[in-house]
Amino acid sequence: MLSPLRTTAALVSAAAFLLVPVLANAVPANAAPADTSLLLTKDGPGVDPVTGLLPKLITLACEPTGGTHPTRDDACAVLAKAGGDFNRIEPLHRMCTLNYAPVRASAHGTWRGRPVDWTAMFPNDCAAGSQTDLVFDF
Repeated sequence: MLSPLRTTAALVSAAAFLLVPVLANAVPANAAPADTSLLLTKDGPGVDPVTGLLPKLITLACEPTGGTHPTRDDACAVLAKAGGDFNRIEPLHRMCTLNYAPVRASAHGTWRGRPVDWTAMFPNDCAAGSQTDLVFDF
């Protein structure tokens, strides 16, 4: 019969032996970046030049790039530069008309595994695109 100390030592050794493969595979050396998947929406009385209507809804995925965003590569590059923080996006210097047709732009989902829940109001659809460096130009 084994002493309690030897029994405990044997159990700890066995557990360590069994956990080594599990821990070795927990974080692979070539781990992919965390998930980036966003739902971008625009709504309000603003008028879209093609359909004449809002709301609009698109998806954007980064790393790898995907979704229904018309310029997804550029939008992902803008977000990467801002660290995924929509408030840190540098506005594009583009002229927009002064018509007032408010547009609410929203982003929901994850940026590199971090939750995103962002909403902002813009005076019109052009301003929504310009102030977000075209992330909301759809």
